[in-house]
Amino acid sequence: MRTLRGELSQVEAARILGVTPQWFDVLRGRFVESGVAGLEEKPMGRPRQHVSAEQQRIEELEREVLRLQQELRVGKLREEVAALRGGRAGQKKTRQRRRRPNRRESPSPRRPRH
Repeated sequence: MRTLRGELSQVEAARILGVTPQWFDVLRGRFVESGVAGLEEKPMGRPRQHVSAEQQRIEELEREVLRLQQELRVGKLREEVAALRGGRAGQKKTRQRRRRPNRRESPSPRRPRH
């Protein structure tokens, strides 16, 4: 109030209150706009919105639709892969390893060195 009447500068008032001049300016603006109520602490963030039971059900069903659409896409992709592989979808292709012959069993012919 003393700053509003010109008895005290904002810098001096900020120093007395132990805040920065910028923060004092914010508080002073709140006081001018809303009085003492403007200086009261308010909960941070957006206020909670109350959602009706009907709206909750709609959101639940929308999530379920998205999940089922994703499952459908995955199923279609599996079918395409199966068609490309010749009907072997989901089956793991096993590679047969060629066994190296033991040198003692069958010696390989060596090339002469030059």
